[in-house]
Amino acid sequence: RSASGSNLASLCAGSVTLSGNLYPGIQIILRNNNITRSVKTDFNGNWAITLELESGDLEIEFINDTSGESYFSNTYSVD
Repeated sequence: RSASGSNLASLCAGSVTLSGNLYPGIQIILRNNNITRSVKTDFNGNWAITLELESGDLEIEFINDTSGESYFSNTYSVD
């Protein structure tokens, strides 16, 4: 399974790959229950991460790696 962009209306537990394109220097933090993973955008702003989702909530936060400013955060349900 893969998810890209803002169309994350429904996520199922299991292996999922999330990816996108932002500005360079953005850290993406993903929290699912007691598991926290992060990935940083490359010099072109691309990012991707594969993780095993558990039922519950998935919080995704986008942070400026230099200033620490949080640009966006949202929580999604995982079935």
